[in-house]
Amino acid sequence: MEAPKLDALIEIDAEGRLHGDAELLAHLMNQTFRLSVEGQTITLRPPVRRLSEIEDAGERAEAYAAFKRQVMRRGGGPIPTTRAELNELVYD
Repeated sequence: MEAPKLDALIEIDAEGRLHGDAELLAHLMNQTFRLSVEGQTITLRPPVRRLSEIEDAGERAEAYAAFKRQVMRRGGGPIPTTRAELNELVYD
């Protein structure tokens, strides 16, 4: 299921408090993000976690699949899933 798209104005006051749309703030509550700023563009991303830090097996499998999509080369074979397959690929 796709997350709902929220678009709202926010303000950070002089004390560092975040103000804005109640629905947006409720959606962001108790979450941690990595913020990057490049010129006029501000990007929020979830922090990167190691697979070993993800307790839920389904979430861990999804994160591993996303990692594989990022590192796969076009036309490349599958990523080895066992140490023996990795050794065979590297030392063959």
